[in-house]
Amino acid sequence: MTALSLWSIRAVFKALKGFGFIESSQRTVFKAMELIEKYAMLPNDALILATCIEHGFALATLDEDFFEPAKKEKVELIS
Repeated sequence: MTALSLWSIRAVFKALKGFGFIESSQRTVFKAMELIEKYAMLPNDALILATCIEHGFALATLDEDFFEPAKKEKVELIS
């Protein structure tokens, strides 16, 4: 591993310590499954959107895969 990549990894870990984390409940997982079927979303994207729906969060993304599902599910998009 190069010094630059090790420094990059440490910088990411340091930044992550400042974030809070939310556990996925069974309800959130079932909502994600629904979103996968409804919008043909990737599982990781569906879990992110389901978490926003369940907790009333806005979603900050530039990923166009979220635009239509978020709008239809009434999740505020910040892009």
